[in-house]
Amino acid sequence: MAMLDQTPVQIAWVTADLDATEQALTSLLRARRWVRMPAVHFSAETCSYRGRPADFVADISLSYAGDTQLELIAPVSGQSVYTEFLDRHGAGLHHICIELPTCMRSTPNCGMPKATGHPWCAKARCREA
Repeated sequence: MAMLDQTPVQIAWVTADLDATEQALTSLLRARRWVRMPAVHFSAETCSYRGRPADFVADISLSYAGDTQLELIAPVSGQSVYTEFLDRHGAGLHHICIELPTCMRSTPNCGMPKATGHPWCAKARCREA
């Protein structure tokens, strides 16, 4: 598949330290004001992790660099793709969301196993991790 010629809609990092990551991205990307959402609950009724219902909590921080949303995710409790990422890789870039052409939105996971599921991904037209 050819790389799509577009600016990402969202770039997200997983971190254990929101303060340090906000400071770094403000400096590197000239991020605007950060908006924190503490203790966001992701319920098992709407989320999955590795094919099973997932119930977890994360602190979220959002900003913008130009038109691109920057998202920071700091796991607080429960098992999720975010805790798995931190355990395996440490803090870092987790996902990039792009708007897909209509014809590509109907291709489920492009043959890749689905690691997580959130109801807003389909609505936001971002590709799931």
